[in-house]
Amino acid sequence: MPVSKAIERPNRRTHVAALDGIRGLAVSLVLLIHLQQTGVVPDRFHLVNLLMHGGWCGVDLFFVLSGFLITLGLLDSRGASNYFSAFYMRRVLRIFPLYYAVLALVILGSALFPRSPLFPSWRGWIPQHVFFIENWWMPWKDLTNNVLAHFWSLGIEEQFYFVWPACVWLLPRRPLGVLCATVCAAVLALRFYVIQHYNLLPLVIFMNTVTRVDTLMVGALCAIVMRDHALLARVRRWLPAIAGSAAGCVVVILLGVPGISAQRYYTQTLGFTAFALVFGPLVMWAYLFRGGGNWYDRFFSLRPLTTLGKYSYGIYVYHYPVVVIAKMLFGARPWFGHEVPRGLLFCFGVIVAAICVAALSYELFEKRFLRLKRYFEPRNERAVAREVGSTVAGAA
Repeated sequence: MPVSKAIERPNRRTHVAALDGIRGLAVSLVLLIHLQQTGVVPDRFHLVNLLMHGGWCGVDLFFVLSGFLITLGLLDSRGASNYFSAFYMRRVLRIFPLYYAVLALVILGSALFPRSPLFPSWRGWIPQHVFFIENWWMPWKDLTNNVLAHFWSLGIEEQFYFVWPACVWLLPRRPLGVLCATVCAAVLALRFYVIQHYNLLPLVIFMNTVTRVDTLMVGALCAIVMRDHALLARVRRWLPAIAGSAAGCVVVILLGVPGISAQRYYTQTLGFTAFALVFGPLVMWAYLFRGGGNWYDRFFSLRPLTTLGKYSYGIYVYHYPVVVIAKMLFGARPWFGHEVPRGLLFCFGVIVAAICVAALSYELFEKRFLRLKRYFEPRNERAVAREVGSTVAGAA
């Protein structure tokens, strides 16, 4: 794809609509996997179930995008006198108000309706959610109908935020890139070792920070490359080959490996890395070709995708409670999981409900806090591009 000189060295203050579109794609994938898990799609539609189940990789796309945007913002504000306070206050204003408001509502619901299957006993799980360490605890618990079961990914992202700004502050750009690549290789080796030597539940590998941080590191490495024009010029020509080879690896694992256990083994080892290497170039292209008018930029700048991206954090937070409640209301109906027209109507209704709740939350609640972010801009005349938009699943 040809790139104009204007795009090769873009104005870092420009909002990148295509990144909102990628965020919209990520949250759409997450919606698909959780709708498929309700059982509303009849079993005879095996391919449809398979494609919807593939939406689990939407969280990986969120991770890559989060690592990219957060690292890009940190690199651009590294010389700021308020480097740490600006970063953490802006993250707090974006993540905490909605997160803790929903957590408070669930605590209230568990107190008012202690026998409801929607709410676990608050004594056993509230501390983990309060301190964003739920992903270390959830794999060992029954998460059936738990309306906060999807918060594990937010825990991983918050733990990443806790450590990564110091790494960016302390290390020059090239050694920082070496650190990212080293962590990616080490995590891949760790997953192979753990899966071969320990009989752990699959969710332990899927939700643990130590075994998933390589996806965030791929996004961070892409940001480091983006800010090194000489390195970018060498790497850019290889992006199609990287993405294509990784996508081929994913297809072989999901379609060519016989047996569920073998598929799980290769997905949780090579598969997580392959998905990250597919999504990394996608994110880099969205940033490189912004405003370029090519098909890629036009597609990810489509209004439906960018609107989903704008509300993606709220959609992510609210969609799973909406899915769980909808299944409790309609899951026992004779048509559920058997009739396609009503199943499609169910899926459409759940998606519309999640988007509407998220939009109302953004416009009436979240924006009040987001306006305060202007008081926490990095104080540095060289610090431009203060985080090029917001991420979800935790870094919206």
